Amino acid sequence: MSTFIPHPLRVAKGLRAFPAAVQDFLSRGAFQLSTGFNMDQSLERVMTTLEKYYDQQRAAMLSSGSVIWPPSDITGDVWPTPPEPKLTLKKAWFQKPDKSGAEKGMTAPASNAVSKKKRKRALAWRSFKQVSVAGIDAALDRHSPLLRRLLWACVLVICMTLMMAQCLNRVFRYLEEPVNVNVRVTYNESLEYPSLTLCNRNSFNATAALEMLINYQMLPPDATEADANISMLVGVDGLTPTTIWDRLAHRLDVIVTECWFGRGTKCESQGNWTLVHTVNGPCYMYRLGVSNVEFVGSFHNLYIKLWESTPKIEDWGFRILIHEASENPILTSRTRAMTAELGWSRDVKLELRKFNMLSTAKSPCNDDVKYSMAQCQLDCFQTHMLEHSGCRMPYMMAKYSNMSECATPDEYHAAMEAIKSLLISGGWTATSCNCPPQCRQTAFQMYPENILFEPDRIKLRIFYEDLVYEQITEDRAYNLIALLCDIGGTLGLLMGASVLTMCELLEVLWSRFMQICCRVSNPSATGRRKKSQISSINIRV
Repeated sequence: MSTFIPHPLRVAKGLRAFPAAVQDFLSRGAFQLSTGFNMDQSLERVMTTLEKYYDQQRAAMLSSGSVIWPPSDITGDVWPTPPEPKLTLKKAWFQKPDKSGAEKGMTAPASNAVSKKKRKRALAWRSFKQVSVAGIDAALDRHSPLLRRLLWACVLVICMTLMMAQCLNRVFRYLEEPVNVNVRVTYNESLEYPSLTLCNRNSFNATAALEMLINYQMLPPDATEADANISMLVGVDGLTPTTIWDRLAHRLDVIVTECWFGRGTKCESQGNWTLVHTVNGPCYMYRLGVSNVEFVGSFHNLYIKLWESTPKIEDWGFRILIHEASENPILTSRTRAMTAELGWSRDVKLELRKFNMLSTAKSPCNDDVKYSMAQCQLDCFQTHMLEHSGCRMPYMMAKYSNMSECATPDEYHAAMEAIKSLLISGGWTATSCNCPPQCRQTAFQMYPENILFEPDRIKLRIFYEDLVYEQITEDRAYNLIALLCDIGGTLGLLMGASVLTMCELLEVLWSRFMQICCRVSNPSATGRRKKSQISSINIRV
């Protein structure tokens, strides 16, 4: 006699032709329909659903390996309840509790028993659990023990707080734009030699001014140099401030008694002297014909002897400005020049420094090769001068040539008073102008030494001690690559995450935003709900 394993659905199929017998079979307790189809529905639909549900449950039990079901030794028409699997510590910790309230056994949850609001919440919960951050799955698992979830939540909060603090610290560090200053001492075969501007502290030749005033009968013959006021000459016999300055400038061959550039070499053979108009009055600028020098030492560079021939009106001595050959000394001869007093010998040792700076938010600079900070400050100063005087002075010839010069003594006097008010009384400062420094610039560091010399004379030597210059460059101490590396290391150490994890989190947040605000349904969730409709019947044996 062969073994026969009866299938309850096969029994029901055998009774397809006898609907009354099927209803009697179900009413006797062999099966109970708790939800889903009513007995009034077609028998064909009931049988098809029962077959599908049975096949699904049987495949799930067989794949789990925890129990062999149905048993092979069962015969007859009685279908036993499947044995319950044994629980281990691991299964007891991770097993999801049964909250349906149904009896244990072959039970499928009813989808229509879960409300729409709870389904959306479960969908969102599963979405956040999909983010690949260590510990987030354990903290968000609603079916895990409460203590386990709280411990993981505390660990996640602490790590996330430390991660945010460290990331913000690195971001603020990057926004500060720190720089490294690199100094390199370089030996070269030749060095750039600066230009020299000499300005007498008595701005004009007082003796020549007195003679002009006496000739025009504007002063008595017994007047002295202290009575000379050159503003009285403006407008007389067509004289303009420019012509007056040219005629009253100190004679170069008088104030410069000796000038050598190297052993036995006159200054005129190596360069030239030029009369320039500055805010100090007429000055003389010496510029080399060749910009670089190959010999160094106190006897191979510039050597000058100066003499003061005019009586003391304002002060005795000279203003000395050492600057680049391309720099305009109109304003800097007053703001950056050093003084040389009569009766002293001054040795000025030079050091060449070349800067290549970075433009940052704290220390901006201009990278344009045609830009000059000295010229920018000069333009700013001349603008303020025009606001105070209303007429053009001789040193404004280049930019304001279309404006008229000061044509009367009163206008000239007002302009000279404006210079004193702006430069001496502090009415104007370079910081009031938006003139950042050049990113690439050359500076001459000076180290003067004074020694007593002949009265009424000045000896000046300007030289390099060696053919060495300093190259000073700036680079970023904390760039974007370093920022990304620090943030990535912090994410990996504290959160076990990466940039791709952050992308996953943003994707989840965006999907939730679209679901809540824009009412966009989740296609995958819709498909799961449609698929789960076949499990809408709870069957209890």
